[in-house]
Amino acid sequence: MRGKQNVINNAFQAMLERMREQPITAPVAYTLTVSSQLSNERIEIRIADTCTGISDEELLKIFTP
Repeated sequence: MRGKQNVINNAFQAMLERMREQPITAPVAYTLTVSSQLSNERIEIRIADTCTGISDEELLKIFTP
C-alpha cells in the first residue's frame, strides 16, 4: 500500500512542479487517474497522469528502495 501512495504522491508533485514552470498565460490541465479492476482473481491497479513522464535515468531507479 505504501508503494502505491508514493507513486500517487510523486505524480502529484511532478504535476505541481510543471504547473509552476508554465507561464500564467499558458494554463495546462493535468490529470491524475487511479483505477482498479479484478483480473484473474487479482486486483489490478493502474495509476496514470498527463504530465511529461519519467526520464530514462529516473525510470531505471523507480524500484530502488
